[in-house]
This record gives sequence, C-alpha cells and structure tokens, in this order.
Amino acid sequence: MAAAPSVRQMMKRAEMALKKQRTQEAFDLCQQILAINPNHGDALHHLGLIFHAIGDYAQAANFYRRAMFADPKQMDARLLLCDVLRAQGNAQGALQHAQETTQFAPNDARTHSKYASMLMHFNLVHAAVPYLASALERFANDVELQHLYCMALKANDQFDEADAAYLRFNGAKRFPAVNRFMLEMYLPRVCQSAEHIVQVREKLAQSIAQFTREKPTLPLHQLTNFSLFYLAFHNADNRQLLQDYCTMMRKLCPELNYVAPHCKPGAVRAPGPLRIGVISRYMHRHSVGNCYRGVVKHLAAQPEFSVSLYNLSAIHDEGIQELADAGVRIVPMPASVKTGHSMVAEAALDIIIYPDIGMEPSSYHMALMRLAPHQICLGGHPETTGIDTIDYVIASRSYEPPHAERNYTERLLCVDGVNTILTRPKFTEHFLSRAELGLPEGRRLYVCPMAIQKFHPDYDRLLADILAADPEGTLVLFNDFHMESATQLLQARITSVCDPARVIFLPWQPADRFQSILVASDVLLDTIYFGGGSTAHYAFALGAPMVTWPGEYARGRCIYSYYEVMGVADAPIARDAADYVRLALKVAQDKEYRAGLSAALIQGCDKLFEIHSYAPQVVQLMHDVMASNLDAYRR
Repeated sequence: MAAAPSVRQMMKRAEMALKKQRTQEAFDLCQQILAINPNHGDALHHLGLIFHAIGDYAQAANFYRRAMFADPKQMDARLLLCDVLRAQGNAQGALQHAQETTQFAPNDARTHSKYASMLMHFNLVHAAVPYLASALERFANDVELQHLYCMALKANDQFDEADAAYLRFNGAKRFPAVNRFMLEMYLPRVCQSAEHIVQVREKLAQSIAQFTREKPTLPLHQLTNFSLFYLAFHNADNRQLLQDYCTMMRKLCPELNYVAPHCKPGAVRAPGPLRIGVISRYMHRHSVGNCYRGVVKHLAAQPEFSVSLYNLSAIHDEGIQELADAGVRIVPMPASVKTGHSMVAEAALDIIIYPDIGMEPSSYHMALMRLAPHQICLGGHPETTGIDTIDYVIASRSYEPPHAERNYTERLLCVDGVNTILTRPKFTEHFLSRAELGLPEGRRLYVCPMAIQKFHPDYDRLLADILAADPEGTLVLFNDFHMESATQLLQARITSVCDPARVIFLPWQPADRFQSILVASDVLLDTIYFGGGSTAHYAFALGAPMVTWPGEYARGRCIYSYYEVMGVADAPIARDAADYVRLALKVAQDKEYRAGLSAALIQGCDKLFEIHSYAPQVVQLMHDVMASNLDAYRR
C-alpha cells in the first residue's frame, strides 16, 4: 500500500492546483491539511487567496487573519488583508492594518508600499507624498516605492516633479512596463489652462502610439488604474484617442480579446428567457445607481426577461437591496477581472448593459471582451467608449445634438424623453437658513454645485464676468470631496480672475445641507461643456432654476434636455457666453422671472421621475436589439 502523502506534499499539490486554476482541487487539499493541522499557515493563506479571488471578502479576511495568527511571519497574508479591507470599503480598517504592518515589519519595503497605496486609494494623496519620500530615503532602489512616489506626485498635481522623478528613477529603464504604462496614461483631475489641456492630450496620444509600437505585455491583474475618465471634461472629440487606446490595449494585453463560447460563430442560443446582465461598480447609492436602478428594476419586472447585476463593488447597501427585492439576481464579483469574466461568460447572457464605462478599470476591461452577443452602454459616463466590442449606446434625442452619430464609435440608439427612471428625491423636513449654513445674508448667491473636474478653464471667465456685472453677488463653489491638491489648483484658478473676497469654497456637503444650499441660492449655475445631471433632479424638484449653455456633446446638454422634456417656457438656456452671464443675472435679480421658473419646474418635473415614457421604450428596445430591428432609434 502506498504511503499517504505528507502535509508538505499536499501543500505543493495545492499550490500547483491553484496556479493552474483548479480551484476546487486546491480548496479540498487545503481543507485536508487543516484537518491534520488546523494552524497550518500556508493552507490558511491559500484558502484566503481562493475566497479573495471569488470576491468573498469576509471569508478571505477570516482566513488571512487565521494565517497571521498561526504564522506571524506570513507577510503575504498580512499584505493581502489590506486589499480585502480596501475592497470592502473599510477605509479606517485598511489604513490602520497597513500602518500596523509597517510597524510589524519596518525593514520590508513591501509594507511601506502597501501603506502608501492605501493612503492614495482612500484619497490621502497629500499624506502619501511625504511618506513615500521618507520611505525612499531607506529603500532608494525599490522600484514599487519609486513608482508609487511618481503616481502620488501626479495625483497631487505636482506634474513637473513627477516627470523629473520618473526620468531619474527610470533612467536605466528599470520600471516594468505596467508601471510605465500607469504613469504615462495618467491624466490630471483639473487642468491649469486650455493650453494645458492641449498639452495633456498630445502627451497622452504620444504615449499611446509609443506603447502600441513597443507592444510590451501587460498582465491583466496588474491593470488597476484608469484615468481616461477625465478626457470627457476637455471639451474635445475623444473618439480617435479612445479608439487608439482600445487598439493598444488589445495588443498589450491579449487576455482582453477573450470571446465567450456562446458568442462564437455557430453557437446556438440556449432556450429560456432573455438573459440580461448589468455590469457596474456603481449601482448602489451613487449618482449612477440613482439614475439607472429604476431601469434595471423595470427590466426585471418583465416576465420574459431574466436580469442579473454583476456587482463590481463589495457594497451591498439599500440601493443594491432594492434591486434584489425587485427580482434582480445579485452576483458579487471578484476584484480580479481575470477571474470575474469567466463568471459572466458561464451565464451565457444575451445582452450586457454597462451603465458607466470609463469611470473605473474593471468594467472598462470587461467591456473589451465579448461576453454577450449584444453589448450596450448607457450614459452614466456620457462619452463614447472607443471600444469595438460595445455595439450600442442608448441616449435621448433631447440630449443629443444634430449629427450626434459622429460623436460615437458605437451605434447610437435614441429614445424619446429622458433615458433614466428615477425616484423623486426625499427632502429634509427643515431647510437650514443662510446663517445656519455659514452663507452671507444680504448678498445674491450664485451657486455652482458641480464636481471640480467639470470646471473647464474657459468657464473661469464666465464666473468672473458674472461677479463683475453684479457688485452684490457672491460665488459659492464646492471643494473636491477627496483630492486636496485639485481643490487648491481650482481655487487658484478662480481667484486669479475673481475677487477672492467674493468667492466661497464650501466643503462637499451631506445631502440635507446640500439641499438647503440649493434652496438658499438666488441662481444655480451649470458648468459648460460637461454639465450637471443628477444634481438637477434635486434642484428642479425643489423649484431651483439653473442656467445652462448646451454644448456640442451630450455631456453638456443634460440640463437643456430636462427643460425641453418638462416643457419649461422661457427657460434660462444660453446661446453664448454673454447670454449665459445675462441669464444668470436675470434669474438672480428678477424675482418675478425666477418665481415663474420655480413654479414651472415644480409643475413639470414629474416628467423626470418614476415610470414615464422611457419604461416601455427600454423594454421594446431590448427586443429590437435581439431582432436587429433598430431603424426607429435613429437620432
């Protein structure tokens, strides 16, 4: 009789099975080892890896902690526990554990890299820069610390310093291709000027061309950064850049060219209801989720559809529960796209809907794969994707300008009205006064309630012209909700053309205070080129008018389209820059005009909420996509 394998032999077999993605075999072997030795550190660690890969973060954290307890020197488990806590959105826990890890192993450069990456992920970039500078004094040749230092400088808007450090560190071509890639593709959240935007775009195009020529191999699991999100705020046609980026990615990371078996030529569709998958990180209580949860719920209510949400976030809040209660199958997704895409492929979906391609890396990379015969994107990030495996983009005729088809690489499918199904927002029972909000009495408040990346440098002069035309006016803006350096840059830009004494920058506000600020304003200002969206639903339901100037792309036409859909007469829709300033002054100063607008908004905003004309349209659209019967959806 052959001798039973030793624990060491079983562990080697488990490691090999996991390496070859035979997960069940690895799991069984680790369990057998623990039956012999419940405190076997490597077996506990590998079970943590298995649960981590499938997105079961609670179990992964449990096994990593047990591995650390069994073997305090088990550094991989310590470091990976940071990633699990981060994936769970546990900022305090992740930062605390990462800091404790640096104290446990101060001579291991990996611990300092991990802590710095946690600082950056949880929007403490200003703290990451000096921390990394200090760590590099001890570990001067550590490539990961060097890379993180350059990334932190860029995230802190210290681009000249970042470029100088990159040249210094990479002088001997020491950086791996993936590190160079993430650094060279990085885009700033806020640009200093229109000229700076041109420079940023030219440099990005050059980097894309260079990487396409070099064709270094990029491992999919290491592609964790995606900053092309900020291209949409440049007021430029991004089709070619995004197409070139897609082409580059296909060459650099062949894993992204995956085609699911049921999408290959000759595959026969499995019988059953129409299988629709939604892939997103933001369907929880987030502006994207708030806009599109209603759409997903309505699709799930149809007996001929089977709808699943592939949830890229570890968050399961009341927004996700709302979908589950509506019959949507919630599928928690692992952090690794390399693992997650197979889960989607196994479902043999007919249609995949991506609500927000371009906002983060996982959904972007999955969209490059052919995981369903029909792949659609929505306007959670209102921009073309440039991806040749995204077949359609669904938009609204009221949003899109004439000849809008030329703005997209996808086939544009237009519906009437708005293409969201929103629940009317709930308001606080007591609106705070200006005094309670810390806002000046006796001044006209021009409030622009937009995220700072929407402030194109061209917009600065309009704000300055408004203040110059109204000596009693005060401008109210909001700091960035997480990036201190970007806030400082925008503040410097605005106060260089406006009287600093008449500009107030408020911290990002909780919902009840934010609503009170909208009510306290004399006029709300929509940013140009890339305007507001979900904010307008709060504003219009409160009867607060917003001045807008529709741009050339859908991303700058949302407020305009809402006025059109609601049928608001004489809405403050500007024709040009001078008209924008004139209308801002008129709404703020002409009480009768403002009161009429307010009444029209409150009366008409029902057309923006709940089940309206879009509900039956989106159901029919799914059937028409399957039948390729799409002529009715032309712009």
